[in-house]
Amino acid sequence: MIYNLESDVEKQKAEERLNWLSSKGKRIELKELRGKRTTPQNAYLHLLLSYFALEVGDTLEFIKHDIFKVKVNADIFKTTRKNPKSGVEREDWKSSAGIDTKEMTDAIDKFKNWSVKNTGIRLPEANEQQFLDHIQNEIDKNRQWL
Repeated sequence: MIYNLESDVEKQKAEERLNWLSSKGKRIELKELRGKRTTPQNAYLHLLLSYFALEVGDTLEFIKHDIFKVKVNADIFKTTRKNPKSGVEREDWKSSAGIDTKEMTDAIDKFKNWSVKNTGIRLPEANEQQFLDHIQNEIDKNRQWL
């Protein structure tokens, strides 16, 4: 069941349900539901990463992980994972599917700013359709290098 905790009525129902499950010793999963990334946002990010990869001569996978996640957006993507057998914690990286719309917007903005500052490559805004069309054409022509 999904409860909106901004509503006092739903908050009370959620607490009652949790108390009942707790009294029965049930196993539960409690997680925050966040807004999913939008398809256009995902397509826009992929276009920027692909164009950047072509411009610097690296693979899309390298740019996506090593630059976008690790170098530019570690505060958003870096996490730790505990080995269930050994108990040892290690560094891990979230999938972009695991972040919400606001976090993705922040990550994209940071990447665009980092790109121009550190490489001189200006990446287009989401509303610069002519530039985005040009980038898509370049990606289509050079897909074998990604």
